Amino acid sequence: MEPQQQPPPYSAGTSAPYPSKAGGPPMQAGHAPMQPGYQANSGYRAANPGYPSGANPAITTTTTRTVVQQQPPVMISPCYMYGELPVSMQCPTCHTQIVTATEFAPGALSWLACCGLAAVGCVLGCCFIPFCVDEMKDVTHTCPNCKVILGIYRRL
Repeated sequence: MEPQQQPPPYSAGTSAPYPSKAGGPPMQAGHAPMQPGYQANSGYRAANPGYPSGANPAITTTTTRTVVQQQPPVMISPCYMYGELPVSMQCPTCHTQIVTATEFAPGALSWLACCGLAAVGCVLGCCFIPFCVDEMKDVTHTCPNCKVILGIYRRL
């Protein structure tokens, strides 16, 4: 076997000994012919002029950040969820699953109905009927375990 012959060393001041095609710039040993606008050592950027200069596509990394925002738990339930019926919920004080205890108490609607009946002429006791009807009273929801007031349903 014959020993392989090494290509001639490259020197920056001289051109390579290989001729070019169609009268263009000379070819360098081990390189493709130089094209107009070709920059030495530009690699991918020369073949893709739209690629940003100075970036190396082999090292380019992308980082994706996913941000998950979690709402804090509501400790006191909003008043609109309470009605005249007991509600199943978790007590914000003792953290147990409960069904609220309800208690009816006279509120603004009871007093307005009483005054309206008295103004019409029901002064001999009939004006006190709204204080006996649960549908005219406000409802207070409490926890049966720790007895804390969770909410009040006001009729008016």
